[in-house]
Amino acid sequence: MANAVLRFPQVIAITGLARSTIYAKLADDNENFPRPIRLGARSVGFLATEVDDWIAEQTKISREEGGAR
Repeated sequence: MANAVLRFPQVIAITGLARSTIYAKLADDNENFPRPIRLGARSVGFLATEVDDWIAEQTKISREEGGAR
């Protein structure tokens, strides 16, 4: 699957972020968290490649800042 779609529970598990934190990141224009895609009237998903890219970028930023403290 080249462009798998992740549902919210999968994104929560992969990123380690709480659902409320993800919603806060989506609401903040200064955040670069991947935007969801609409799957239906009441469902959304996230592209796995975009989530992976976001994690890679967060890792890079963390390493440049000297790592987690």
